[in-house]
Amino acid sequence: MLGDFLPVVLSLGAGLLFAFGTHFLSLGLRYTDAQTGALIEIGTAAAFYWVLMPLFVE
Repeated sequence: MLGDFLPVVLSLGAGLLFAFGTHFLSLGLRYTDAQTGALIEIGTAAAFYWVLMPLFVE
Protein backbone atom coordinates (compact mmCIF):
# COMPACT_ATOMS: atom_id res chain seq x y z
CA MET A 1 0.00 0.00 0.00
CA LEU A 2 2.80 2.42 0.89
CA GLY A 3 4.58 1.55 -2.36
CA ASP A 4 1.63 2.92 -4.33
CA PHE A 5 1.73 6.33 -2.63
CA LEU A 6 5.49 6.78 -2.31
CA PRO A 7 6.05 8.21 -5.83
CA VAL A 8 3.15 10.61 -5.33
CA VAL A 9 4.47 11.79 -1.96
CA LEU A 10 8.00 12.21 -3.30
CA SER A 11 6.83 14.18 -6.33
CA LEU A 12 4.65 16.45 -4.20
CA GLY A 13 7.55 16.99 -1.81
CA ALA A 14 9.87 17.83 -4.71
CA GLY A 15 7.36 20.31 -6.07
CA LEU A 16 6.94 21.91 -2.67
CA LEU A 17 10.69 22.27 -2.16
CA PHE A 18 11.05 23.69 -5.67
CA ALA A 19 8.37 26.27 -4.88
CA PHE A 20 10.11 27.22 -1.62
CA GLY A 21 13.44 27.56 -3.43
CA THR A 22 11.95 29.77 -6.10
CA HIS A 23 10.19 31.92 -3.54
CA PHE A 24 13.29 32.46 -1.42
CA LEU A 25 15.39 33.12 -4.51
CA SER A 26 13.02 35.90 -5.56
CA LEU A 27 13.14 37.34 -2.05
CA GLY A 28 16.92 37.23 -2.04
CA LEU A 29 17.22 38.88 -5.44
CA ARG A 30 15.35 41.93 -4.19
CA TYR A 31 18.34 42.95 -2.09
CA THR A 32 21.35 41.84 -4.12
CA ASP A 33 22.57 41.37 -7.68
CA ALA A 34 21.82 38.27 -9.77
CA GLN A 35 25.27 36.68 -9.46
CA THR A 36 25.29 36.80 -5.66
CA GLY A 37 21.71 35.55 -5.49
CA ALA A 38 22.52 32.62 -7.76
CA LEU A 39 25.64 31.82 -5.73
CA ILE A 40 23.64 31.75 -2.52
CA GLU A 41 20.84 29.66 -4.06
CA ILE A 42 23.15 27.06 -5.61
CA GLY A 43 25.34 26.89 -2.51
CA THR A 44 22.35 26.42 -0.22
CA ALA A 45 20.86 23.71 -2.42
CA ALA A 46 24.19 21.87 -2.62
CA ALA A 47 24.65 22.03 1.16
CA PHE A 48 21.07 20.84 1.72
CA TYR A 49 21.56 17.86 -0.62
CA TRP A 50 24.93 17.07 0.95
CA VAL A 51 23.40 16.98 4.45
CA LEU A 52 20.50 14.77 3.34
CA MET A 53 22.62 12.43 1.20
CA PRO A 54 23.50 9.94 3.99
CA LEU A 55 19.80 9.36 4.59
CA PHE A 56 19.07 8.27 1.02
CA VAL A 57 22.33 6.89 -0.42
CA GLU A 58 23.70 3.59 0.77
